[in-house]
Amino acid sequence: MSTLLTEVQTFLLFSDQSGLGYLEKNQSSYENYFDLLCNQSLKLVEYPEYCHQKIEWLLERNYLKSDDEGYITFEDESVILVMRDLYFNAVINYWRSSRTKRSAIDKLETKKVIVYESSLFSKPEQDYINFTLNKSQFNNGWDLRNRYSHTQPKSTENEKLHEQNFMIFLRLLVLFVIKINDDFCIASAISKDEI
Repeated sequence: MSTLLTEVQTFLLFSDQSGLGYLEKNQSSYENYFDLLCNQSLKLVEYPEYCHQKIEWLLERNYLKSDDEGYITFEDESVILVMRDLYFNAVINYWRSSRTKRSAIDKLETKKVIVYESSLFSKPEQDYINFTLNKSQFNNGWDLRNRYSHTQPKSTENEKLHEQNFMIFLRLLVLFVIKINDDFCIASAISKDEI
């Protein structure tokens, strides 16, 4: 698994709040700077003055480059696509990625932009499980573990509620089985050199 360690470059490229997705010159507005670069060919001098420092920061760190004619482009598209995936999804499964994507992930790890984790559940999955089972992390969590492990459900309680909670436990059980099976499949594929 890979997760983001730093967020400045991803904020500048993918956030709609970075201010880089809008160009006064031709009144073009895009969701973020990544979308603008994908749809427009622009030179640094064509950007408003207040954007120059942010764009130069990305140029200095080799996320962007200026081609022979002075147009701003991506230095390595696969690296940018991995960063985009991490920005919107928070995690990437390294072994479920293509070789090109894994190479880009390795480049980002070398730059110390991402960090590898080796746990069964990703951080978003852990958050979901904690929200569902207890209130250790979220004060508005469902706290189902404590409801059923420390007390006996009252027979007068709503049977529909118990049925709904049972379905939630069942959903978690299915998630656990799928994640464990996926790890076994990945380990088998790695041992057979199929990945």
